[in-house]
Amino acid sequence: MKKHLIFFMIFIFLSCQKETTKKENGIGASLNGNCWCTKYVANEMGISSYPDAWKWTANTLGNGYVITVTPQAGDIIVMNKYYNGTAEYGHIGIIKSVINGNNQYTITIHGANQPGVKSYECNCDNVSDWSRTILTSDISEGKVTFYRGIPLTFTCFQIENTLNPPALVNPINNITVTNVQMQWQQVSNASGYMLEIDGNQVNINSGSQITYNPTLNYGQHQWRACTKNGVGIFGYWSSYTSFIYQQNTVAESCNGIDDNNDGIIDNISSCWMAIYRFRDPNTGARCWNNTTLPPAGFQNYVYEIEAWVVASNQISNTFPLVQCSKLTDHILVEKNSSDYNSLINAGYQKTADLGYVWYNNGVSHSNIYLGSNYKVCKVYRFSYIVSGGLGAHFFTRGADNISNMICEKPSRFEVITSQDIFTNPPCQ
Repeated sequence: MKKHLIFFMIFIFLSCQKETTKKENGIGASLNGNCWCTKYVANEMGISSYPDAWKWTANTLGNGYVITVTPQAGDIIVMNKYYNGTAEYGHIGIIKSVINGNNQYTITIHGANQPGVKSYECNCDNVSDWSRTILTSDISEGKVTFYRGIPLTFTCFQIENTLNPPALVNPINNITVTNVQMQWQQVSNASGYMLEIDGNQVNINSGSQITYNPTLNYGQHQWRACTKNGVGIFGYWSSYTSFIYQQNTVAESCNGIDDNNDGIIDNISSCWMAIYRFRDPNTGARCWNNTTLPPAGFQNYVYEIEAWVVASNQISNTFPLVQCSKLTDHILVEKNSSDYNSLINAGYQKTADLGYVWYNNGVSHSNIYLGSNYKVCKVYRFSYIVSGGLGAHFFTRGADNISNMICEKPSRFEVITSQDIFTNPPCQ
């Protein structure tokens, strides 16, 4: 067996391959497409498991074998630590023949699997012979150990996986998806599966698991799968299938549904807009608009703050908000309501449509249309009497104590607000 095989694993993609452990890879056990010498010898002994080389003494002695210092055909040979440059516990095989020389033995070992010939998982049907010279000092110093029991034959113990590969369910047949979840049908008596996605293998260690969410770049991909049986052997691959993974470009339609599957329902950028507050520097009166400019006819008003957020389209549990103005008084009411009609009859003029606001219509605020960091809060209305008997109105998100104004009960409407988009404190 060539030394460079000690720490080198060759993957051959003609069959579904076992994912080897780091411990196996470090003990120097030879392999052929993942068929280890330890497995070959264990198969010959009738052991169902495949011991690591460093545990071999316990496994062999526990199965009726004894240590011997005079090798003969049929013995098991284990090359221990420090044998002929072996850094860790090394190769295991079955002695085929022995030639006794001067303080040394020329031993032909059966079990040195040479890579590159066949790769059927753990069938071990290409096990080759390997000749080594073993010094008697190697035996006395414990660098090589021989185990003897019932002489072992040299016909490889075949382990077959007769389980069919799983049927691939989704994504298949070159469909286009915006979320990738591999799905396949469960196979009876399977202990797991192996997926191969664009040449990268994923070991699924449960026979009942039938989904897997990979992390992929946008573009075309292909995948296939195979089944692992009860002793850990993988069977034949399914056929490849392909799919196209593309970015979701669907826009939110402001309907209470997460149209683009980004986890946010009716995102703030596409479905909600800010209402801005303006102030008359001469009278102190305030008005509102849905742009950073005051409404028509109030050009002397200056921008004050971003006041709150409203829906840009009407959805469930929202109603249209309108501003009615008369001299210094600007009051917000539900459009086309009895309050609105009364104000119009009293000489108020509609100055701005202000989108759609949420109101609590006997339901709890579930944030059904919002991301988790958005809030629904009440808008409080304040009023005071100015010259001529007109009542000036001022609105705010919090029930602040505003000088010379009377805090009236909260108006019917509530608004959407967020800590992320306001410099002033959010509603409490």
